[in-house]
Amino acid sequence: MQHHDSRIHCVSLRLLACLALGSTLGCAPKPVVKGPVAPTHVMTVAEAQTIVDGERTKAGLPASEPAAPQSLPEVLTIMNFDQSERFAKTRDYLATLSGVDALVVRAALELLWAEGQVTVAALARERAKQADAEAALLTDRLKALPNDTALPAQLEAQKREAARERQLRDALETLAEPHYEAGLTLALEVVRRNPERADGHAVLANVYRLKREWVEFETHMQKAQASEAERVGVLYARAMERDARLGDRVGARKALEALLAEHPGFARGQAQLVLLQDDSEGRHAALQKLIAINPQHALALLEGPAIEAEYQTAQALRGGAQPPSAPAAAPPSP
Repeated sequence: MQHHDSRIHCVSLRLLACLALGSTLGCAPKPVVKGPVAPTHVMTVAEAQTIVDGERTKAGLPASEPAAPQSLPEVLTIMNFDQSERFAKTRDYLATLSGVDALVVRAALELLWAEGQVTVAALARERAKQADAEAALLTDRLKALPNDTALPAQLEAQKREAARERQLRDALETLAEPHYEAGLTLALEVVRRNPERADGHAVLANVYRLKREWVEFETHMQKAQASEAERVGVLYARAMERDARLGDRVGARKALEALLAEHPGFARGQAQLVLLQDDSEGRHAALQKLIAINPQHALALLEGPAIEAEYQTAQALRGGAQPPSAPAAAPPSP
């Protein structure tokens, strides 16, 4: 296993230099990105997985079984491109490897997994609020125009959409919690075994960032910053801190844009840029860049059609064309 350890050490340094764990979108008031929180409707993990699988099927995700990684460089690719449909097989592959270096990568994977689910959950939460607002407007219109036969169907459609987004949010928050706990356990074990490892502190800092435990976050960030190898991960974590802790969305966007200019294939950073946009054009442009990196990214599959529909409507209103009557199709598979 010593041979495995040396290879993992090399990969983990590259991984944590290209990957930090952190993740939603909306109109004012801006949603605050949090770590896994208690869902409003308690459900089992099995129930939650069924809901998410159903949404992914509707979005056009292929039914074929995702392939397991065959090498550590392939693990790096899966994580850097945020290929969440392959995370389960990747976790199983990494579990066969021993040593602290393997623990670092396993902790990073679990945090990436949890944050990806939290990201889409927060977007679903915001979209549910938007649908609720539309339903409230339609309710008022129906009171003023009780004979309008089209309004009841529109009202029911908005109510169904709000309920669907809330169900997706609850399912994703349910699924995120065990990955968050696994990432925390693994990262703490890394630091216990080797308190001087900067990459272990980088992962652990991001664990605490998801839960907004800022004192612990800063303690471990200071130790991670001591290593130049963790520069990219530290820059990413600081960018996300600007939004989550300081409420500086503009600063967070600029920091992520600068980071992505150096590392354009960093899918999680690009997903964050989708979430941090304040207008439909910027959001759509950021989504297209994310799709170019990973056409099957969970955010693109689950919420991309709604983002596309909003963009098309905005373009139609600006150009005088007819807005779309239904959400656009999901992004194509690679």
